[in-house]
Amino acid sequence: MIDPVFLRQLDQFKLAMKKKTSSIYKGSEQSRETGRGLTFKDFREYSPGDDIRYIDWKVYAREEKFYIKTFEEERDMTIHIILDASQSMDFGDPLKYEYAAKLGLGVVYLACKNNQKFEFSIFSDKFEALESTQAILRIIDRLNSKKPKGQTNIGDTLADYNKKIKSKSLIIIISDFLFDIQNLETVLLNLKRNDIMLIQVLDEKERQLAYSGDSILKDSETQALLHTYISQRLKSKYADELQTHIKRIENTCRKLNIGFLTTTNNVPFFESFFEVFKML
Repeated sequence: MIDPVFLRQLDQFKLAMKKKTSSIYKGSEQSRETGRGLTFKDFREYSPGDDIRYIDWKVYAREEKFYIKTFEEERDMTIHIILDASQSMDFGDPLKYEYAAKLGLGVVYLACKNNQKFEFSIFSDKFEALESTQAILRIIDRLNSKKPKGQTNIGDTLADYNKKIKSKSLIIIISDFLFDIQNLETVLLNLKRNDIMLIQVLDEKERQLAYSGDSILKDSETQALLHTYISQRLKSKYADELQTHIKRIENTCRKLNIGFLTTTNNVPFFESFFEVFKML
């Protein structure tokens, strides 16, 4: 159960968030062509009175008409929180789902304090939008009413989600990312016109494979059973393969200039959230 009390403690980040945003504003005021303040949006036909510095001469050479570049301010970007609510997130103490949800809620709480727009959504085998207003408590109620279920289908669900994003946005995807990385790479390439962050939440038992001897393992999403003997050698091999999997995600993010954070649900929440905050 997600208790909204933790939100009050996030006010310590509010002033720092304001300073971050102010520095971006200042940069956009100093220069209308460079820096983080503005980002290219589209072209429109020139009208008398428009700033001739924004005429695109390459377009003129093709069309023999004057077109100017239009921009949108990055400070007005919508923040999209996309939370994995598949069956694999229903694991751990606290549940990975609840820990991950709190990280997303922390971001939108600060967004509200800063009068930024946001959308909060969940996905498993399908996508579901929860809220796009400043009603944080209503989002928490809806998250608490949901039980993680279904298989992860990040490819199709986020391909559909991408169609609804009309302008450059900040997209934060929170998941355990325990699925085929090839699907993830395709999704990220489709979303690359946006600023993107990936936050991976794992349980400590998943990192260490905290079982030994004769065991029956159950896939939480497909319900498939595996009878096996867990030896120290198998644990070591599992840890190596998990680390390789995480490294592939990290390398993909580095290649695409995407922020990536991996954490576990036994890390004190505010320690993890501070790492998220530094990436905003």
